[in-house]
Amino acid sequence: LAPAELGLTRALRVGPLAIAYDPDRFTTQDFTVAGRWLLPFAPVHLRGRRDAAGDVALTWIRQTRTGGDSWDVVEVPLGEAAEAYRVDLLEGATLRASFDTPVPALGLSAGDLAAALSAPDAAFTVRVRQLSATAGPGIATEIVVHG
Repeated sequence: LAPAELGLTRALRVGPLAIAYDPDRFTTQDFTVAGRWLLPFAPVHLRGRRDAAGDVALTWIRQTRTGGDSWDVVEVPLGEAAEAYRVDLLEGATLRASFDTPVPALGLSAGDLAAALSAPDAAFTVRVRQLSATAGPGIATEIVVHG
């Protein structure tokens, strides 16, 4: 679908192959074009390690929507105007803090965690999304970091 179709309602028809349209034999489903294809893919290999001092090091690898099929490159092309990520920290369903970073890693000190969480050694969920200048935050990946 074209970007000009964002927000428009379209109809999808499903029926038997090789016959003319017959409303009694086809099903029609309306949908609104949301543009999910514009969202950056979820980062992969998200890891979080808490060291003896209580600091947490987060790392991940980006994916790309464009030009990522080659086996000849070490890293896939960026596919966005700039590399940027949003990292959310959640306790249960409650968002406790958000950080933006221009690299696929983030260090959180024990002090950062104490300020954001109910307890410095509390387990928390990390949610990472790549950011797009045109589509906003992409599809998320999550892990739980234990105390």
